[in-house]
Amino acid sequence: MQEKNLTNELKQKQLVLTIQIIFVLMICSCFAIWAWELPYNQAPDEMMRYQIPTYIFNHSSLPTGYDQEAIYILGNWSYAFYPQMLGAIISAFFMQVMNLFRSTPEALLWAARLTSVLFGGITVFFTGKSIYKLSNNLGLSLLGMGLLGFLPQFTFLSCYVNNDVIAAAGASMIVYTMIATCFEPWRYRHSIYLSLGFIICALGYLNSYSFILVGGIFFLLINFFNIKHQVTDKKVFYKNFALIFCLSALAIFPFLIRNYLLYKDFFGMQVFHEEYMKWVAENGTTLQKPYELGNLLAMLTDPHFKSFTLQSFIGFFGYMSIRLDIKYYQIYYCLFGTGILAFVVQSIQKHFQQETPNLVIQRKRIAFILIMLGCLITFGLHWYYCLKIDYQPQGRYIMAIVAPFIIMITFGFEKIINFFIQPTKKSYIYLFILMSYILINVLIHNYYFLLSQNI
Repeated sequence: MQEKNLTNELKQKQLVLTIQIIFVLMICSCFAIWAWELPYNQAPDEMMRYQIPTYIFNHSSLPTGYDQEAIYILGNWSYAFYPQMLGAIISAFFMQVMNLFRSTPEALLWAARLTSVLFGGITVFFTGKSIYKLSNNLGLSLLGMGLLGFLPQFTFLSCYVNNDVIAAAGASMIVYTMIATCFEPWRYRHSIYLSLGFIICALGYLNSYSFILVGGIFFLLINFFNIKHQVTDKKVFYKNFALIFCLSALAIFPFLIRNYLLYKDFFGMQVFHEEYMKWVAENGTTLQKPYELGNLLAMLTDPHFKSFTLQSFIGFFGYMSIRLDIKYYQIYYCLFGTGILAFVVQSIQKHFQQETPNLVIQRKRIAFILIMLGCLITFGLHWYYCLKIDYQPQGRYIMAIVAPFIIMITFGFEKIINFFIQPTKKSYIYLFILMSYILINVLIHNYYFLLSQNI
């Protein structure tokens, strides 16, 4: 009987995984269509970003920030100064494959954009896996995947050359690992997932480094917790620590060392700034301007900062030039606000329930606190950048938080649905919400996104 139950459980897991993969492929197909339709350089920083994979494609080597082909026409700016080369390397690989069949500029650009399609799909997949791990509910998992994949700004980020969606993918893998290990002892596969999350974040975008920090802290705390409660032993912990360190170091350190040898700057931030200041000193236009109207509180309460950040997290196309009609933003504000409120109410109710904390609940509390810390640090980095370096109130700079944000929203919706709807009809409600949400995305695509073809 036990063998039969294990077999049925395995089949159930395989079925769930198959359905999730099929749904992710459908969403990625939408990303790929958007990627084909979007004209070149009609998205933030795409020209600068595309220079790097183009150089790798043409020369079969990594550029430096001093290579003319990798320097932007303004500011002496070059993303080649940064060690975050993962996206560019993968884009160059896709371009090489495409070149075997078709070599037009449009085809090569689309191939480079497939990197964003790929990492958009990874983010959706691991967000869905996180929701399923927490709920054991396939319908809820698919709902969360749809809420993320068809969020207009996320669809947009998944269709052009950028590093923001790469950061979101790495963070989603770290968050999934943290959630998965709340329910089971830490195993080698978890170490591999965590290492991949670290690598993608480290070689993707600086904005997601907070999740490397909290992921590392979580690994240590949870394993010490497991050792204390005799769930695992120290030898297993040491082996997993060595596995995570070695995989991460082998992938990340070569890029950091290369940066230090080239510029005496591990992360490239100082040399990037120095080259920009040379541009300014040579009578170049000042391109980076910090917030000048007050302190942090003034900026956070500034209507312009709030509206642009929120709206560009939901959907803002072109170079922040194609804004949606206010009614669309109001729909998303209502949806997300309701989900957040319901999640908060649910969390407060659980806190006051007279429930004896078991190992899983205690692990979940640790994970929740650290994930929230990662989100807060991400916000803090963005606020500091806007306040002190360059005022850019854009939602893409906080997109690394999108996986935990969607998980929270999804469970908020579940709370509302459970309160009002009979269990037998929940699947129909999930389907209705998902189809309505997809319809809004299609309408936005038809009426706003395609405007970029006429600019």
